[in-house]
Formats: sequence, structure tokens, C-alpha cells
Amino acid sequence: MTKIKLTYTQIENDCKKIFLQLKKQNYIPDVILGVSVGGLFPAIHLSRLLDNKNLFSIAVKSYSKEKRGKIELINFPAKEFLKNKTILIVDEIVDSGKTIQFISSLLKEKYKPKDVKIASLYVNKKNCTSYPDFYSKTNVDWLIFPWDRFEKV
Repeated sequence: MTKIKLTYTQIENDCKKIFLQLKKQNYIPDVILGVSVGGLFPAIHLSRLLDNKNLFSIAVKSYSKEKRGKIELINFPAKEFLKNKTILIVDEIVDSGKTIQFISSLLKEKYKPKDVKIASLYVNKKNCTSYPDFYSKTNVDWLIFPWDRFEKV
């Protein structure tokens, strides 16, 4: 499998592409929910581009090193911040789509938002069974994000 190192400039440019898609569809979220850890960087960029400071995070664990495991919820915002809100979930990559669907289903079931949409910088077109509503690019390679260099091996 080919590994591609991404730069912060590429991330910023891809966030702008998603911003333009949101703008074109006139989708203005009440809340931006970044998936920790990798989804926080694009969530922050989109928060600035959308001029929306209602930015929260959710932490789930589904990978250890480069292996997929069981999806585990680590933390989530309080219900009052999400109930009856229009929510944009943001992650850096949708690989299979299982993690993002887990989060979306959890939100809809327990938090009763007005609407939920998903944005991801990249989608693994080989593995993905559930595409996000907004994304910048598809890929089949293993992507190494700039913040991955701090990950413990």
C-alpha cells in the first residue's frame, strides 16, 4: 500500500473545498462536531471559515496503529448542546464509514438533533460503504496527516 504524506497547506485547501460545498448547498450548521483526534484540525478550519464558534468534539476509538478494532465511545458533549440543533460532524477521513455512521446513529438516537450532516476531507473509495455528505477527495492510499508525526508508535 502506498503511503502519502499530506501537508497543512493541503489540509487547508481541502477544508476550503468543503466550505464551498457547504456554502453552495446553503448548509449552515448550528454546531460543528469534530471527531477526535484527526477531525479536530479540519473542524477548527471549518469553524473559522463558517464563522461558527459552536465547536465541540467527540472522541471515539476504532484504530490502533494501522489496524481497525471495535468502535468505542470515549467522550461526547452534553445533550443540551446538541438537542434540536443542526450538526456538522467533521472527520479527516472516512475509511469504511463505520465510525462516522456509529457517531451519526448515536446522535440521532440519543440527542435528537434537528439535522445531521457529515463532512470529511478524504474518503477511501475502496473500503467506504457510507459516503459523507461533503468531502474533498477520494483515495485508496494510506494517508499520513501532518499531526500523525506526534502519534506514539
